[in-house]
Amino acid sequence: MTNRQLAWSDPTVQALAAEFIPAAENIDYNFQGRTESGMDLLRKVLRDASLAKEKKIGQGFYAVTPSGRTLGAMVNGGDRSIHKPQHVAAMMKEALATWEKLTLEQRLLPMDFALPKIAIPAAPAGMVLRITSRDLPRASLKSKEKTHWDDLSYRNDWGQKYVELSKKEALALLPSNWAVGSRYEIPQILASRIARVWLVDNVHGYSRGFEAEEDLKKAKISAQVLEVKDGLATVLLQGETLASHRRDGPTGYDAKLRGRIVYALKEEKIVSFELVAVGSRWGYLHHSNRGPRGGRPPDEGPAPMGVVCTRVDKSPFQGPPGSVR
Repeated sequence: MTNRQLAWSDPTVQALAAEFIPAAENIDYNFQGRTESGMDLLRKVLRDASLAKEKKIGQGFYAVTPSGRTLGAMVNGGDRSIHKPQHVAAMMKEALATWEKLTLEQRLLPMDFALPKIAIPAAPAGMVLRITSRDLPRASLKSKEKTHWDDLSYRNDWGQKYVELSKKEALALLPSNWAVGSRYEIPQILASRIARVWLVDNVHGYSRGFEAEEDLKKAKISAQVLEVKDGLATVLLQGETLASHRRDGPTGYDAKLRGRIVYALKEEKIVSFELVAVGSRWGYLHHSNRGPRGGRPPDEGPAPMGVVCTRVDKSPFQGPPGSVR
């Protein structure tokens, strides 16, 4: 999010990062139940690094050797802030200094170490969407009580993720009849996925979405062919969704949807996809960063939130494990 971007966009941090091989992993979710090759080693590395440097385990930045030896670590909520570039740079400098003191054998894995074979999934044949979420403006609060909304960085935060559609799923967004004025419904299975997986509150932190089928209360998306001109067909979308659950307290999102698809008839390709959701969100979950902090009460809402889904040429990452479908 915004605060973390401030650290990693810093020129000093970027220059130091050139000395490392960057990698990312969602340790709060993706570690649970993961058994593929390398996960046990990765769990041990991060656990040892955390306990050695920060005396706790959690989200943060870790510097380790290929052999799994700790070079440096900083954890969210630790003595040094992962959002401050000077703190991040200090950790990276310490890690490099430690690296220089190690022998070749200490740095690397044994030459006979059997590296796990990892299958790289093929790029999706359908469509990749970038999904951006953020809070929408709220009315000024008359109360003198401190709130999250008083914090400028909180108001400026936004969340982003990518989702992939197979070719079959992308085609399900299109009509069987391209006559102008033709109306149709987006298949319920796809509308349900949009409500439960795409339209979630990850503005300030992490959200697993609405995982259970019973979390879906409403999902209806209608479409109409607006125009066919110069080989391009334009489809308008509109609908409404509602998903909620009470597993960790009342949490939900009730939204109105508007969107547009532009399809190249000759190339048989969706060249543009835009979907905007605007509505009311409520509740807060672990790692959502909407909970109480800094003397401020939780941002439980209800409060306005918007989500924008747009087609992009490719995702900055490649498929599962960890990708969102």
